[in-house]
Amino acid sequence: YFAEHDELYWNVTGNGWLFPIDRVSARVRLPGDVPAAAVAVEGYTGLLGSAQRDVAGEVTADGAIVSTTRPLGPREGLTLAVSWPKGYVQEPDALERIGYLLADNRGLLVALSGLVLVLGYLHLAWRQHGRDPRPGVIFPHYEPPAGYSPASMRFIAEMGYDNQAFAAAVINLAVKGYLTVAQGDHFVLRRTTGGQSPLAAGERALLDALFADGESLALEQDNHRRIAAARSAHLKALQRDYERVYFQTNRSLLLPAGVIFALVLLALAALEAFTPAVIVVLVLTGILVLLYRGWLKAATPRGRALLDRLDGFWMYLEVAEKDELALRNPPEKTPELFERLLPFALALGVE
Repeated sequence: YFAEHDELYWNVTGNGWLFPIDRVSARVRLPGDVPAAAVAVEGYTGLLGSAQRDVAGEVTADGAIVSTTRPLGPREGLTLAVSWPKGYVQEPDALERIGYLLADNRGLLVALSGLVLVLGYLHLAWRQHGRDPRPGVIFPHYEPPAGYSPASMRFIAEMGYDNQAFAAAVINLAVKGYLTVAQGDHFVLRRTTGGQSPLAAGERALLDALFADGESLALEQDNHRRIAAARSAHLKALQRDYERVYFQTNRSLLLPAGVIFALVLLALAALEAFTPAVIVVLVLTGILVLLYRGWLKAATPRGRALLDRLDGFWMYLEVAEKDELALRNPPEKTPELFERLLPFALALGVE
C-alpha cells in the first residue's frame, strides 16, 4: 500500500527450482470497478534479485496477465508487479495485520505460549519453594563442622553429587588409613587394614563398593562399571542421610512444566508446524526447565545453619595464607593439619 497507489508484487514461481521452465503465465483479477486505463503491469525474470524484463504484460477488463517471453533456466523465476489506484482494495488495519500474522505463524504462537506458561509457572514455583532462608552471620571457623564427612559437606553445599564429592571421599578414606592412592598411568586405589578413625555411613558404603571385587582398583575406563557402582552406592547413602533434611530438590515441581511442554509438542504435531523458529523456541523452553531444575533446590533451616558454618570454614581455608584477614589464634600449620584438612578443602573447592 503506497501513498499514491496500491500494488500486488508477487514472485510467481519462486527461485528454488533446479530444472528449467519452458513458460510461465499468471493472471491477476482485480475488483470489477477498477478502470483498465489506470492499471499498470511490470514483470521481472532471472535469478533472485535480477532486473531482467523478459515478460509480456497485458491489461484485461478484470485485471492483467503477465507471461514470460523466454524459457527460464534453473533457479530463475518470474515476478510480477501490478498496480492500480487507491480506494479499490481495503487496506487492513493493525488488528487485522496481527490476525494475519498469527494465522500464518500458529505453530510459533503455540510454542511461544508454551514458553511463557512454563516460565510463569516455574518462576512462581521458585518464588514459593526455591528460595533459601537468609544466611546468618559468617565468621571464620578453624575446624570443619563436627560429624560431617567432606563428601557430605559437598553434597549439602551443592545440593547434589558430583566428581568432587567422590574425590573428596576417596582422599578422606586415604587420610583415615582405609586405602592408599598410587599414581602411575592411572590412579590406583588399594585397600588397607590400618584404618582407625570411624567412617561416615556414606564413606562405608563407598569403601565397600570400591573393593567389592578385589583389594585394588585402577581408576580407568575398563573399570567404569565398578566405579559407577561405587559412586551410586555413595550417592544413595548421602541421599538417605541428608536429602530432605538439609535441602529440598523440589523435583516434583517440574512435572507441570513437563506436562505443558508435552501438550505443546502434541499441538505442534497436529499443526505440522515444526519450523526452525519453532524448534528454537522449544530448545529455549528445554534449557529453561534445566536451569530451574537447579534453581528450585533450596536449603532447609537446618541446612542453612550448616551452610553458614561451612562458609566460615571456607573463609579460613581460602584466606589463611593472606595478610588481609587478621585471624585470631589459628591452628599451627603442619603437614598433619594439611593432610587432615585437604579432603575438606577439596570438597569446598579451595584445595
